[in-house]
Amino acid sequence: MAYGRSATVVQRCSKAAFMAALFASASSCASVRHPSDDIPAPSATPATVHVENGRYADLIIMVLRASEQVQLGTVNSESSATFALPAAFANPAAPIRLVAAPIGGQALPISEEVTVYPGDRVNLVITPY
Repeated sequence: MAYGRSATVVQRCSKAAFMAALFASASSCASVRHPSDDIPAPSATPATVHVENGRYADLIIMVLRASEQVQLGTVNSESSATFALPAAFANPAAPIRLVAAPIGGQALPISEEVTVYPGDRVNLVITPY
């Protein structure tokens, strides 16, 4: 019986030693940090739309993509303004169109399709009639 008892003690000790070694190796791997972990992710510069309004009417500037339409802002007559383009519209896989709707008018100048990347500046020039 002494033989069986000592084998059980050795077996328990080896299991405990194995578990301790496994825990130590797992915890040491979990605490390893890569140097790039400390570098913050670069923030994407938003795309902008610069509008030059050469008309005598104020314009509402909108951006279209498929059936989605978002108003960017208003440009007063014979002036210019810059608007931040929503990040969802700065997607090279989905071209956009810009619309300049005159306040109290009928004509709707619509741009050609434009592919926009984050950080781009799109220039829209509305010439007088």
